[in-house]
Amino acid sequence: MLVTFPLSFPISKLLDCILGQEIGTVYNREKLVEMLKVTEPYNDLVREELNMIQGALELRTKTVEDVMTPLHNCFMINSDAILDFNTMSEIMESGFTRIPVYEDERSNIMDILYVKDLAFVDPDDCTPLKT
Repeated sequence: MLVTFPLSFPISKLLDCILGQEIGTVYNREKLVEMLKVTEPYNDLVREELNMIQGALELRTKTVEDVMTPLHNCFMINSDAILDFNTMSEIMESGFTRIPVYEDERSNIMDILYVKDLAFVDPDDCTPLKT
């Protein structure tokens, strides 16, 4: 190495000036998503991690309309409802963890009911939701 240094060093500097520095490979979002799909069987990422990365890369193109559920499709409960067995069953069967509570009209959302808060509510007591 010491023998070739006087010759190789100036040549390397000359080539750096002529060719420029290597910038590496640049990928756009679509190429990155495609690379994730192609390399899925060979990488050590879990499916949930791949979905998260792919979702983050596609976040820029998403709009609120793509993400939000229309109000007429939401599972909601009236503020005058009684927490009896039927109401509790409907809430549990909905599969949601947060239930909008409305008063009079569905567009008049007053509160959010967290399903985990219903763990200590006894359906036999027929507790009014307003309490």
